[in-house]
Amino acid sequence: MPPAPAVQPSAPPSGPTPAQACGTESAKTAGCCACSVVAWIVAAGLAIAGIANHVYPLLIFALVLAVIGAICGVSVLRGRMAKGYYEIVLDPLPQVGLGDSAQWGLTLVAKRSFQVGTVTCTLRCQEHAISRGGTSDSHYRNTLYEQTFRIAGRPMLPTEQAAFRVPFTIPPDAVPSHRSSNNFIEWQLQLHAPVPGWCPDVKQTVDLWVAPTVSGALVAGHPQDASIATGWLQADRVVGGQAQCGAAWGSLQSQDGAMLDQTPVMSAGETRNLYLWLQTTEEVSCRGIWVWVGCRVHGSGTDEEIPLIAEHCIHEGALQAGQPLGAPLRVAIPAHGPVTFVGRYVKLEWVARVRFDVPLWFDKRMWVPIIVTPRRLPEPGQG
Repeated sequence: MPPAPAVQPSAPPSGPTPAQACGTESAKTAGCCACSVVAWIVAAGLAIAGIANHVYPLLIFALVLAVIGAICGVSVLRGRMAKGYYEIVLDPLPQVGLGDSAQWGLTLVAKRSFQVGTVTCTLRCQEHAISRGGTSDSHYRNTLYEQTFRIAGRPMLPTEQAAFRVPFTIPPDAVPSHRSSNNFIEWQLQLHAPVPGWCPDVKQTVDLWVAPTVSGALVAGHPQDASIATGWLQADRVVGGQAQCGAAWGSLQSQDGAMLDQTPVMSAGETRNLYLWLQTTEEVSCRGIWVWVGCRVHGSGTDEEIPLIAEHCIHEGALQAGQPLGAPLRVAIPAHGPVTFVGRYVKLEWVARVRFDVPLWFDKRMWVPIIVTPRRLPEPGQG
Protein backbone atom coordinates (compact mmCIF):
# COMPACT_ATOMS: atom_id res chain seq x y z
CA MET A 1 0.00 0.00 0.00
CA PRO A 2 1.50 3.40 -0.92
CA PRO A 3 2.11 5.81 1.98
CA ALA A 4 -0.30 8.64 2.63
CA PRO A 5 0.69 11.95 1.04
CA ALA A 6 2.78 14.21 3.23
CA VAL A 7 1.53 17.66 4.07
CA GLN A 8 3.12 20.62 5.77
CA PRO A 9 2.11 21.31 9.38
CA SER A 10 -0.88 23.54 9.79
CA ALA A 11 -0.11 27.26 10.03
CA PRO A 12 -2.20 30.39 10.52
CA PRO A 13 -3.90 31.27 7.20
CA SER A 14 -3.52 34.75 5.79
CA GLY A 15 -6.82 36.47 5.04
CA PRO A 16 -7.67 38.37 1.84
CA THR A 17 -6.87 42.04 1.54
CA PRO A 18 -9.73 44.55 1.11
CA ALA A 19 -8.88 44.83 -2.58
CA GLN A 20 -9.04 41.05 -2.98
CA ALA A 21 -12.36 40.90 -1.10
CA CYS A 22 -13.77 43.65 -3.30
CA GLY A 23 -12.59 41.83 -6.42
CA THR A 24 -14.18 38.59 -5.24
CA GLU A 25 -17.51 40.32 -4.59
CA SER A 26 -17.43 41.98 -8.02
CA ALA A 27 -16.70 38.63 -9.65
CA LYS A 28 -19.69 37.05 -7.86
CA THR A 29 -21.97 39.87 -8.99
CA ALA A 30 -20.77 39.60 -12.59
CA GLY A 31 -21.25 35.83 -12.49
CA CYS A 32 -24.84 36.17 -11.22
CA CYS A 33 -25.62 38.73 -13.93
CA ALA A 34 -24.18 36.51 -16.66
CA CYS A 35 -26.05 33.47 -15.33
CA SER A 36 -29.33 35.39 -15.23
CA VAL A 37 -28.96 36.71 -18.80
CA VAL A 38 -27.92 33.34 -20.26
CA ALA A 39 -30.75 31.52 -18.44
CA TRP A 40 -33.37 33.95 -19.76
CA ILE A 41 -32.03 33.80 -23.34
CA VAL A 42 -31.96 29.99 -23.36
CA ALA A 43 -35.41 29.84 -21.70
CA ALA A 44 -36.84 32.16 -24.35
CA GLY A 45 -35.33 30.05 -27.13
CA LEU A 46 -36.69 26.82 -25.68
CA ALA A 47 -40.14 28.33 -25.20
CA ILE A 48 -40.28 29.56 -28.82
CA ALA A 49 -39.05 26.18 -30.12
CA GLY A 50 -41.51 24.29 -27.94
CA ILE A 51 -44.51 26.34 -29.04
CA ALA A 52 -43.52 26.30 -32.71
CA ASN A 53 -42.94 22.53 -32.81
CA HIS A 54 -45.59 21.57 -30.24
CA VAL A 55 -42.92 19.97 -28.05
CA TYR A 56 -44.37 20.84 -24.69
CA PRO A 57 -41.63 19.26 -22.51
CA LEU A 58 -39.41 22.05 -23.80
CA LEU A 59 -41.73 24.52 -22.12
CA ILE A 60 -41.07 22.83 -18.77
CA PHE A 61 -37.30 23.21 -19.26
CA ALA A 62 -37.85 26.82 -20.31
CA LEU A 63 -39.82 27.49 -17.12
CA VAL A 64 -37.10 25.94 -14.95
CA LEU A 65 -34.42 28.06 -16.63
CA ALA A 66 -36.57 31.16 -16.27
CA VAL A 67 -36.88 30.52 -12.52
CA ILE A 68 -33.10 30.08 -12.25
CA GLY A 69 -32.58 33.33 -14.14
CA ALA A 70 -35.05 35.11 -11.87
CA ILE A 71 -33.27 33.88 -8.73
CA CYS A 72 -29.91 35.08 -10.04
CA GLY A 73 -31.43 38.42 -11.02
CA VAL A 74 -33.02 38.93 -7.60
CA SER A 75 -29.68 38.11 -5.96
CA VAL A 76 -27.96 40.82 -8.00
CA LEU A 77 -30.71 43.35 -7.27
CA ARG A 78 -30.55 42.67 -3.52
CA GLY A 79 -26.78 43.10 -3.58
CA ARG A 80 -27.16 46.43 -5.40
CA MET A 81 -29.85 47.46 -2.93
CA ALA A 82 -27.56 46.70 0.02
CA LYS A 83 -24.85 48.92 -1.47
CA GLY A 84 -27.40 51.71 -1.62
CA TYR A 85 -28.12 51.36 2.10
CA TYR A 86 -24.73 50.77 3.73
CA GLU A 87 -21.06 49.93 3.44
CA ILE A 88 -19.30 47.35 5.64
CA VAL A 89 -15.84 47.73 7.16
CA LEU A 90 -14.69 44.52 8.85
CA ASP A 91 -12.46 44.58 11.92
CA PRO A 92 -9.09 42.81 11.57
CA LEU A 93 -9.15 39.32 13.03
CA PRO A 94 -7.64 39.08 16.53
CA GLN A 95 -4.79 36.70 17.32
CA VAL A 96 -6.06 34.30 19.99
CA GLY A 97 -5.11 31.10 21.74
CA LEU A 98 -7.09 28.81 24.03
CA GLY A 99 -8.65 30.72 26.91
CA ASP A 100 -8.05 34.13 25.30
CA SER A 101 -10.71 36.84 25.24
CA ALA A 102 -11.09 39.25 22.34
CA GLN A 103 -13.72 41.12 20.36
CA TRP A 104 -14.60 41.25 16.70
CA GLY A 105 -17.22 42.91 14.58
CA LEU A 106 -17.76 45.48 11.86
CA THR A 107 -18.54 49.10 11.23
CA LEU A 108 -21.59 50.09 9.18
CA VAL A 109 -21.48 53.32 7.18
CA ALA A 110 -25.07 54.36 6.40
CA LYS A 111 -25.99 55.85 3.03
CA ARG A 112 -29.66 56.28 3.93
CA SER A 113 -31.90 55.79 6.95
CA PHE A 114 -32.60 52.24 8.11
CA GLN A 115 -32.97 50.21 11.29
CA VAL A 116 -30.52 47.53 12.48
CA GLY A 117 -32.13 44.82 14.62
CA THR A 118 -30.54 42.76 17.39
CA VAL A 119 -27.09 41.66 16.22
CA THR A 120 -26.10 38.03 16.81
CA CYS A 121 -22.58 36.65 16.56
CA THR A 122 -21.89 32.91 16.70
CA LEU A 123 -18.53 31.46 17.67
CA ARG A 124 -18.26 27.92 16.32
CA CYS A 125 -15.62 25.18 16.21
CA GLN A 126 -16.08 22.11 14.05
CA GLU A 127 -14.08 19.22 12.72
CA HIS A 128 -14.25 18.96 8.94
CA ALA A 129 -13.01 15.98 6.92
CA ILE A 130 -13.01 15.68 3.12
CA SER A 131 -12.92 12.28 1.46
CA ARG A 132 -11.58 12.81 -2.06
CA GLY A 133 -13.31 10.77 -4.75
CA GLY A 134 -12.80 10.31 -8.46
CA THR A 135 -15.66 12.56 -9.52
CA SER A 136 -16.89 14.10 -6.26
CA ASP A 137 -15.84 14.76 -2.67
CA SER A 138 -17.65 13.78 0.51
CA HIS A 139 -17.64 16.26 3.40
CA TYR A 140 -18.04 15.29 7.06
CA ARG A 141 -18.61 17.93 9.75
CA ASN A 142 -19.16 17.74 13.47
CA THR A 143 -19.64 20.72 15.79
CA LEU A 144 -17.27 20.67 18.77
CA TYR A 145 -18.23 24.01 20.33
CA GLU A 146 -20.80 26.73 19.65
CA GLN A 147 -21.86 29.86 21.50
CA THR A 148 -24.01 32.79 20.40
CA PHE A 149 -23.65 36.38 21.60
CA ARG A 150 -26.16 39.20 21.13
CA ILE A 151 -25.88 42.98 21.18
CA ALA A 152 -28.60 45.59 20.69
CA GLY A 153 -29.20 47.14 17.28
CA ARG A 154 -29.97 50.79 16.59
CA PRO A 155 -31.41 53.15 13.96
CA MET A 156 -28.97 54.47 11.36
CA LEU A 157 -29.07 57.94 9.75
CA PRO A 158 -27.43 58.94 6.46
CA THR A 159 -23.60 59.29 6.67
CA GLU A 160 -23.66 57.90 10.22
CA GLN A 161 -21.15 55.26 11.29
CA ALA A 162 -21.88 52.61 13.91
CA ALA A 163 -19.57 49.87 15.20
CA PHE A 164 -21.02 46.50 16.20
CA ARG A 165 -18.39 44.52 18.11
CA VAL A 166 -18.99 41.35 20.09
CA PRO A 167 -16.67 40.17 22.90
CA PHE A 168 -15.96 36.43 23.02
CA THR A 169 -13.73 33.95 24.84
CA ILE A 170 -12.12 30.77 23.51
CA PRO A 171 -12.60 27.96 26.09
CA PRO A 172 -9.23 26.86 27.57
CA ASP A 173 -10.06 23.16 27.07
CA ALA A 174 -11.15 23.52 23.43
CA VAL A 175 -9.28 22.17 20.40
CA PRO A 176 -6.96 24.60 18.58
CA SER A 177 -7.10 25.15 14.82
CA HIS A 178 -5.68 22.75 12.26
CA ARG A 179 -5.56 23.09 8.51
CA SER A 180 -4.29 20.59 5.95
CA SER A 181 -5.48 19.48 2.53
CA ASN A 182 -8.30 17.17 3.64
CA ASN A 183 -8.70 17.53 7.41
CA PHE A 184 -9.52 20.64 9.41
CA ILE A 185 -10.33 21.93 12.88
CA GLU A 186 -12.17 25.13 11.93
CA TRP A 187 -13.05 28.11 14.11
CA GLN A 188 -15.50 30.61 12.64
CA LEU A 189 -17.23 33.84 13.63
CA GLN A 190 -20.62 34.45 12.00
CA LEU A 191 -22.28 37.85 12.44
CA HIS A 192 -25.90 38.56 11.49
CA ALA A 193 -27.52 41.98 11.75
CA PRO A 194 -31.18 41.96 10.54
CA VAL A 195 -32.42 44.93 8.51
CA PRO A 196 -36.23 45.18 8.21
CA GLY A 197 -37.77 45.75 4.82
CA TRP A 198 -36.43 44.98 1.36
CA CYS A 199 -32.80 45.71 2.21
CA PRO A 200 -30.72 42.52 2.67
CA ASP A 201 -29.53 41.67 6.17
CA VAL A 202 -25.90 42.19 7.11
CA LYS A 203 -24.20 38.77 7.13
CA GLN A 204 -20.49 38.12 7.52
CA THR A 205 -18.52 34.93 8.20
CA VAL A 206 -14.78 34.85 8.91
CA ASP A 207 -12.32 32.06 9.72
CA LEU A 208 -10.56 32.49 13.07
CA TRP A 209 -7.17 30.92 13.80
CA VAL A 210 -6.85 29.61 17.37
CA ALA A 211 -3.22 28.93 18.28
CA PRO A 212 -2.21 25.84 20.34
CA THR A 213 -1.36 27.92 23.42
CA VAL A 214 -3.16 28.35 26.72
CA SER A 215 -2.59 30.72 29.63
CA GLY A 216 -0.83 29.18 32.62
CA ALA A 217 -3.42 30.74 34.92
CA LEU A 218 -6.21 28.72 33.28
CA VAL A 219 -4.85 25.17 33.41
CA ALA A 220 -2.48 23.20 35.62
CA GLY A 221 1.00 22.27 34.46
CA HIS A 222 2.46 18.78 34.51
CA PRO A 223 4.63 18.08 37.60
CA GLN A 224 7.52 17.08 35.31
CA ASP A 225 7.03 19.86 32.73
CA ALA A 226 5.13 23.07 33.50
CA SER A 227 4.68 23.86 29.78
CA ILE A 228 2.30 20.88 29.36
CA ALA A 229 -1.37 21.75 29.90
CA THR A 230 -2.59 18.77 31.93
CA GLY A 231 -6.05 20.30 32.29
CA TRP A 232 -6.42 19.94 28.51
CA LEU A 233 -5.84 16.17 28.54
CA GLN A 234 -9.13 14.32 28.24
CA ALA A 235 -9.67 10.61 27.72
CA ASP A 236 -11.92 11.12 24.69
CA ARG A 237 -9.34 13.09 22.70
CA VAL A 238 -5.95 11.42 23.38
CA VAL A 239 -4.63 7.88 22.93
CA GLY A 240 -1.52 6.61 24.73
CA GLY A 241 0.12 3.47 26.02
CA GLN A 242 2.21 0.77 24.41
CA ALA A 243 1.74 -0.40 20.83
CA GLN A 244 1.57 -4.02 19.70
CA CYS A 245 2.02 -5.85 16.39
CA GLY A 246 1.56 -9.59 16.72
CA ALA A 247 4.03 -10.88 19.29
CA ALA A 248 6.06 -7.64 19.17
CA TRP A 249 5.40 -4.55 21.24
CA GLY A 250 6.92 -1.11 21.37
CA SER A 251 7.04 1.86 23.71
CA LEU A 252 8.60 5.31 23.85
CA GLN A 253 10.45 6.73 26.83
CA SER A 254 11.22 10.42 27.34
CA GLN A 255 14.80 11.04 28.48
CA ASP A 256 14.24 14.68 29.41
CA GLY A 257 10.46 15.21 29.52
CA ALA A 258 7.15 14.14 31.01
CA MET A 259 5.42 10.76 30.77
CA LEU A 260 1.73 9.85 31.03
CA ASP A 261 0.50 6.24 30.97
CA GLN A 262 3.83 5.02 29.54
CA THR A 263 3.61 7.65 26.79
CA PRO A 264 5.80 10.74 26.28
CA VAL A 265 3.87 14.00 26.66
CA MET A 266 5.08 17.12 24.85
CA SER A 267 3.64 20.55 24.18
CA ALA A 268 3.50 22.32 20.82
CA GLY A 269 6.88 23.91 20.11
CA GLU A 270 8.89 21.58 22.36
CA THR A 271 11.94 19.48 21.44
CA ARG A 272 12.61 16.30 23.42
CA ASN A 273 14.95 13.31 23.34
CA LEU A 274 12.90 10.13 23.14
CA TYR A 275 13.99 6.52 23.14
CA LEU A 276 12.14 3.79 21.25
CA TRP A 277 12.10 0.30 22.72
CA LEU A 278 11.05 -2.79 20.74
CA GLN A 279 10.73 -6.33 22.07
CA THR A 280 9.04 -9.58 21.05
CA THR A 281 8.19 -12.91 22.62
CA GLU A 282 8.58 -14.66 19.26
CA GLU A 283 11.08 -14.12 16.48
CA VAL A 284 9.89 -11.61 13.86
CA SER A 285 11.30 -12.63 10.48
CA CYS A 286 12.12 -9.50 8.50
CA ARG A 287 14.90 -7.96 6.45
CA GLY A 288 15.05 -4.87 8.64
CA ILE A 289 13.18 -2.47 10.89
CA TRP A 290 12.45 1.11 9.82
CA VAL A 291 11.17 4.04 11.89
CA TRP A 292 9.33 7.22 10.86
CA VAL A 293 8.14 9.98 13.22
CA GLY A 294 5.32 12.38 12.45
CA CYS A 295 1.58 13.01 12.70
CA ARG A 296 -1.00 10.67 11.24
CA VAL A 297 -3.93 12.71 9.95
CA HIS A 298 -6.78 10.31 9.26
CA GLY A 299 -10.41 9.52 10.01
CA SER A 300 -13.30 9.97 7.60
CA GLY A 301 -11.25 12.19 5.29
CA THR A 302 -8.46 11.22 2.94
CA ASP A 303 -5.37 10.22 4.96
CA GLU A 304 -2.40 12.57 5.25
CA GLU A 305 0.93 12.68 7.06
CA ILE A 306 2.98 15.46 8.67
CA PRO A 307 6.58 14.15 8.72
CA LEU A 308 9.09 15.14 11.40
CA ILE A 309 11.77 12.46 11.05
CA ALA A 310 12.15 10.69 7.70
CA GLU A 311 11.91 6.92 7.65
CA HIS A 312 15.27 5.34 8.41
CA CYS A 313 16.59 1.88 9.22
CA ILE A 314 17.38 1.17 12.89
CA HIS A 315 18.02 -2.58 12.60
CA GLU A 316 18.93 -5.11 9.89
CA GLY A 317 17.72 -8.68 10.00
CA ALA A 318 15.14 -10.45 12.18
CA LEU A 319 14.07 -9.26 15.62
CA GLN A 320 14.98 -12.02 18.03
CA ALA A 321 12.72 -13.07 20.89
CA GLY A 322 13.70 -11.72 24.28
CA GLN A 323 16.34 -9.32 22.87
CA PRO A 324 15.15 -5.69 23.21
CA LEU A 325 16.04 -3.22 20.50
CA GLY A 326 16.41 0.48 21.20
CA ALA A 327 16.82 3.62 19.10
CA PRO A 328 17.18 7.31 20.11
CA LEU A 329 14.84 9.87 18.52
CA ARG A 330 15.08 13.64 18.84
CA VAL A 331 11.57 14.97 18.24
CA ALA A 332 10.74 18.65 17.66
CA ILE A 333 7.00 19.47 17.55
CA PRO A 334 6.14 22.57 15.44
CA ALA A 335 5.04 25.61 17.44
CA HIS A 336 1.74 25.77 15.54
CA GLY A 337 0.94 22.09 16.13
CA PRO A 338 -1.29 20.30 15.53
CA VAL A 339 -2.03 18.82 18.94
CA THR A 340 -3.15 15.26 19.57
CA PHE A 341 -6.88 14.89 18.93
CA VAL A 342 -9.14 11.90 18.32
CA GLY A 343 -12.47 13.22 17.11
CA ARG A 344 -15.47 11.78 15.35
CA TYR A 345 -14.24 12.51 11.81
CA VAL A 346 -10.71 13.91 12.27
CA LYS A 347 -7.89 12.12 14.09
CA LEU A 348 -4.53 13.82 14.68
CA GLU A 349 -2.10 11.31 16.16
CA TRP A 350 1.63 11.90 16.72
CA VAL A 351 3.46 8.58 16.45
CA ALA A 352 6.69 6.77 15.87
CA ARG A 353 5.76 4.36 13.07
CA VAL A 354 7.71 1.11 13.13
CA ARG A 355 7.77 -0.87 9.87
CA PHE A 356 8.96 -4.47 9.73
CA ASP A 357 10.27 -5.13 6.21
CA VAL A 358 8.82 -8.59 5.55
CA PRO A 359 10.18 -10.32 2.41
CA LEU A 360 7.70 -11.50 -0.21
CA TRP A 361 4.71 -10.39 1.87
CA PHE A 362 2.97 -7.32 3.28
CA ASP A 363 5.07 -5.29 5.70
CA LYS A 364 3.96 -5.15 9.32
CA ARG A 365 3.47 -1.76 10.99
CA MET A 366 3.21 -0.54 14.56
CA TRP A 367 2.26 2.99 15.67
CA VAL A 368 3.80 4.01 19.02
CA PRO A 369 1.98 7.12 20.32
CA ILE A 370 3.28 10.51 21.43
CA ILE A 371 0.84 12.87 23.19
CA VAL A 372 1.08 16.53 22.15
CA THR A 373 -0.84 19.19 24.11
CA PRO A 374 -1.21 22.96 23.66
CA ARG A 375 1.71 24.91 25.08
CA ARG A 376 1.05 26.31 28.53
CA LEU A 377 2.27 29.91 28.59
CA PRO A 378 3.84 31.32 31.76
CA GLU A 379 1.61 33.34 34.03
CA PRO A 380 2.17 37.12 33.90
CA GLY A 381 5.07 38.17 36.10
CA GLN A 382 6.45 34.64 36.44
CA GLY A 383 8.74 34.60 33.38
